[in-house]
Amino acid sequence: MEEMHSDLRQEERKQVLRKFENGQVQILVATDILSRGIDVDGIQLVINYDMPPDPEDYIHRIGRTARADAAGTAISFITRRNRHHLERVERLIERKIHVLVLPQVIQEMPKPPRVKRPSMRAKR
Repeated sequence: MEEMHSDLRQEERKQVLRKFENGQVQILVATDILSRGIDVDGIQLVINYDMPPDPEDYIHRIGRTARADAAGTAISFITRRNRHHLERVERLIERKIHVLVLPQVIQEMPKPPRVKRPSMRAKR
């Protein structure tokens, strides 16, 4: 697994992309830096942790899975606050996108307890 974002130097980004293209890296976690301008065959899954406000950006993100008539899957996490972004994408592509709701049991899970960290002050 590798990461790709704008904090990497250009040479580091090129190296990561080469590894991904030649199969040395199977999972690439990336920002929108890779949503346009790359042409890598064989991408089967794109996961969006957010829905971009611009539907064209969404199309470019998920388009990584549809090279050379290949099929792929896109999974996007949507909150109530960004549901309208999904609706804009649906209007653009003129079709409904299948939505799965998190099971109620997951939504109702208790938050993990806060862990008290030991003080860094020297004990006397």
